[in-house]
Amino acid sequence: MAKVKFTEKELLWKLDYNENSDKHGKVFIPNGVFELLATNEELNTVKSFHHAYAYSYLWLSAWLYRNAKYTNDYTKDDIKEIIGFSKTYLKFNYVMKKGGVLDKLGLTVEDKIKNAPIHYEWEDGVLEFYNQEEYDKTFLHEDQIEENKASGIYKRNPNGTYKIPAFGVYNEDGEYGLGTFFGYVENTHQVDFEVFVKCMTNPELGAEAFYLYAFLTWKCAVAGGTIEISGEKILTDTGMKHTSKEKALKGLKKFGLIDCYPADYYKGAGKGDGASVYVVKGIEGYIVEGRAFVTRKVRDAKELKKKKNFVKELMNIGI
Repeated sequence: MAKVKFTEKELLWKLDYNENSDKHGKVFIPNGVFELLATNEELNTVKSFHHAYAYSYLWLSAWLYRNAKYTNDYTKDDIKEIIGFSKTYLKFNYVMKKGGVLDKLGLTVEDKIKNAPIHYEWEDGVLEFYNQEEYDKTFLHEDQIEENKASGIYKRNPNGTYKIPAFGVYNEDGEYGLGTFFGYVENTHQVDFEVFVKCMTNPELGAEAFYLYAFLTWKCAVAGGTIEISGEKILTDTGMKHTSKEKALKGLKKFGLIDCYPADYYKGAGKGDGASVYVVKGIEGYIVEGRAFVTRKVRDAKELKKKKNFVKELMNIGI
């Protein structure tokens, strides 16, 4: 079971979700992020395997920035709690701290919370972000600013920090305005906010299901809608553990986020008959109460041997 703290209603409230405006603020993540996470030595230590949580933390940090949600002081611990950890869980800090895994990989940059975006505008087709100081100067009169100060809405932790999703803001050369937030979305994948919410509030899904869903979303898009891929390949490309991958797949299939046409498994042979085929269904396929789904058939290894011999005979007689 995944660890979830919030109901769907509570999470939407915590994230200050506005259906009318936030649905336009989609997050596009570079496809290369999976390889970066899967091959990272720190994430691959026996005591960590936090690949899925690192991805979920990154995705949520990007969503908060893109939708200018920092009118609230979302701390690292707040984000950590949303993706399935308690605020007091310290073993994930190596991923999100300043100079941690995400910073080292160039996926995030740490900055002071006072510089975080609280508002955005489209100006002549160009996306513009405003922090609190910029917003006040641009949109408020001096007396309004003084009223706000008096009301206490500017109270912020002076030492607070947040993560800038580097890929959303900058290109590979560090030029501002050329990231995915500004329309440069080649070689990226996009996961709907609604899927994130379902995963983070359903104890049978969680961060690992969200991570695997994102991975399959990318693979299906590149392959034209469906992907045939083995379980071993999924493990290699995501860095997940076998047990975590199996639980995540079960949850995604049960709640209709993906369809799977499984390959047979031959007991004693240690392998399946080819790779399984996956189709990403998206939030439209989500089934609240869950559903039964097709599982792979377990056969005897002798059947695989007979099958191979049969194929060999066909080849020998030219059929």
